[in-house]
Amino acid sequence: MWARRATELTAMMMIGDGLLSLAEPRRHCMLWHAGPRFWERMMEPFIDHPNMTRALGAAEFALGFWLATAQLPEEPVTSIEQVRSAGRRMREMVGMR
Repeated sequence: MWARRATELTAMMMIGDGLLSLAEPRRHCMLWHAGPRFWERMMEPFIDHPNMTRALGAAEFALGFWLATAQLPEEPVTSIEQVRSAGRRMREMVGMR
């Protein structure tokens, strides 16, 4: 379950970062253009080439969307009792009774 949540969180971050890179590539990259010199050098091509940044943002968005939609629930939830049962199983797994 935790792996699925981590995957979902990663997908959400990729979708958001991809959309920002599509919408305003230079502004978005300038926010990250601070810190150690190697980091600044790494960000400069993205700032200097906004269309490349847009293309990579589109690819990141598509990959994040694919990753998010690939996360299917183990079983469809059809009742509140299934939710309660899943909660009990989770508490037992982590030692909370």
